[in-house]
Amino acid sequence: MGVQAWSRDPDENGRADPTIPATDGAAARDYQRGQRAVMAGIRRFADDVGGAIVSGGIDDAYTVQTFGGSAPYRRGSSLSFIADRANLGPASLSVDGYVSLSLRDRNGLPLLPNALRKGRLARVFYDPDGSFWRLEGLEVVKNDDFDAAPPDTIKGNNGAGLADLTVIAARTLLQVDRVANKSEDEMVAEGVIAEALAQKATPADIDAAIAPLAITLDGRPTKAYVDEQIGVVGTATATVATDVAGVKTQVAAIAAGQSSGTIIANTWAVLAALTPTANARAEVLDSDTGTHTDPVVGGTVPNSGTFAGRVTAPIGWERIGQSTASAAAAQVGDAIPLSPLTRATALQLAFRDPDTKRLTVLSPSDSAAFIQEIAVPTLYPTDLTDVVLKETSSIILPEDPQRSGDLLIQIIDKADAGFNFSSNPAVMDVPGTWGQKSGQWVNHGDVGTKAVAGVVRRVAGDGNTSPLTARVNLRVRRRVNTPMPSKLADAIFSRWTTDSDIRFRDAIRAEVDFLFKKGIYQKLKVWFLPGASRANNMVNLADPDGPLFIAHDGASGSIETAPYKYMKGNGVDQYIDTQRLPADIGLTVDGHFLAAKIYPGGGFYSNGYVVGNSINYFLQPGRNDGQYAFRSGSGLEVNDTPLPNDRWCAMVRSNEAANLTGFVDETKIFTRPRVLTGLPTRTLNLLAGNASPGYGACSPQPLHGAVAGFGLLDGSVVDVIQSNKRIQAVMATIAGA
Repeated sequence: MGVQAWSRDPDENGRADPTIPATDGAAARDYQRGQRAVMAGIRRFADDVGGAIVSGGIDDAYTVQTFGGSAPYRRGSSLSFIADRANLGPASLSVDGYVSLSLRDRNGLPLLPNALRKGRLARVFYDPDGSFWRLEGLEVVKNDDFDAAPPDTIKGNNGAGLADLTVIAARTLLQVDRVANKSEDEMVAEGVIAEALAQKATPADIDAAIAPLAITLDGRPTKAYVDEQIGVVGTATATVATDVAGVKTQVAAIAAGQSSGTIIANTWAVLAALTPTANARAEVLDSDTGTHTDPVVGGTVPNSGTFAGRVTAPIGWERIGQSTASAAAAQVGDAIPLSPLTRATALQLAFRDPDTKRLTVLSPSDSAAFIQEIAVPTLYPTDLTDVVLKETSSIILPEDPQRSGDLLIQIIDKADAGFNFSSNPAVMDVPGTWGQKSGQWVNHGDVGTKAVAGVVRRVAGDGNTSPLTARVNLRVRRRVNTPMPSKLADAIFSRWTTDSDIRFRDAIRAEVDFLFKKGIYQKLKVWFLPGASRANNMVNLADPDGPLFIAHDGASGSIETAPYKYMKGNGVDQYIDTQRLPADIGLTVDGHFLAAKIYPGGGFYSNGYVVGNSINYFLQPGRNDGQYAFRSGSGLEVNDTPLPNDRWCAMVRSNEAANLTGFVDETKIFTRPRVLTGLPTRTLNLLAGNASPGYGACSPQPLHGAVAGFGLLDGSVVDVIQSNKRIQAVMATIAGA
């Protein structure tokens, strides 16, 4: 159980941890064991919060397994772990198999890429207000996490994302060198030129200087004096002429520069009509949404954008980039187009990163997940009353992705009960099974969406030895107001001891429900498909609560098991006993169903049976090249036309003692007179028939699937074969076939 399951109330800790004997009246001999258990629990807790855990999972879905085990997420839950990989974007975290929750930064925002770094410590705590894990004191970014920009470049957006821009490109993007178009008079009338002219002599200044000279000359008419004064005036006049000539030169240079600057055109047609000059730049507004062939480099390009004039062949305007408006919009994020409501499934959210000041756009799936995460869901309460528990584990709630919120359970009858919330069997006094006494309601918190299993036992001192059952009431909440899914497949999953690919589980669930609704699943008594492990394969998909299949390895080693592909015997003494007699599988002289398939490329073998229980009842899907063999009675039936040996074959009687019908895949290939005069009394075997000492006619062919049960109508036979083919298509994807 661990420290997380201990209570602040000492009186509630008597049974909080089965490894610590802390109940009143506990034996003194258990004291030292209890002390050691407490020490171990504290050490596990220290490792959980001290960083001894290393994460697992795939992509951005992180998983951790604590040393001490955890209770359902609650305020105060925290742990530390070493990240085994960097995150690629918003991430999630599942602890000890509980429901996966969003993993946020210290501000409660989804993680940016590389917020988690491989080998670095992350400390998290559960935020019950937002129902997510929050990172605490995370070292997010270090200076050496960034690549240095090359010399003479700056980091910027070139219209297609972050890039190292050269100084020239940056000056062009920021329009540093652009000069607004002005007339010559306007330039002379203001700015630096006007200030320069204000400091020079003007004609008015000259007149003002000559006037007093004229008066003075009246009094001093000597030639020398006049020559002296005229010389001064001549020098001033020459200076003014020189200054005016310099101003005109500057104005002419600026005007020339204006003629080769950026030209703004409303349409490409307007720009195309202009003859470019050397170093000319032009821009066509975004309102022109058409296209044209680039006259310089060829190819179809948008009419709008930025263009450079080329004065050597080929002469014309070459498109060199998007328009200034588009570049600016991309920089600040204003270029996101409006979408109609019908595009809701493809909407993408954008947010401004407070650190980088840049706009980040989420993918459609991440956007949908974020909206769902922050939305306040509408939950519909569902009560289940008088659910019966037994002394062996059974499913009381199916796996349900729509289940959300707290699970409340009340044990009505006098009994102790245990519950497992992770699709595994419930076993009393074993970690992972949560105990509960009869009487009042108990809130187990949000236990996730996996199947819930329950088991009961008599209370101490009852003394009754008869089989025990007990009734319980359950209260759950779901996001949709629809009936809960079937529990049929969950009974299968609860007996699997190896984690199975979720795609395989989903396929099994879908086909079990499909066959059940058509009344076919109830008639199937043996169903084998190779899954994640040999142990899982021993669970009868048609009767998961019944006896497990038994694999007999023989003297030469273990039966070969290829996950999601096949189980293969040696053809000598290896076989699988289904532990089902003819009566268990509905085998009668006028009604029975048997189907099988070998794995593609499994070869041919005529001296053994892939499935059967005697010399008079078996199937050989690969008897010879292109040949399938069927036997239900005293003679062997084979297909008339050769067919590939990678298909399902089936034989069936449905209230038809005189005739036997054969199928290859969904096609009925024969109905022939054939009588089964006596019923075999041995159990049905896979990879062999049955004879003394329990097996006979073993086959070395890889078994890809087998089904047996009561007699079926032709349409039901097709449904069973198609269900298996749909599941096996998923298996092939998982196995990489």
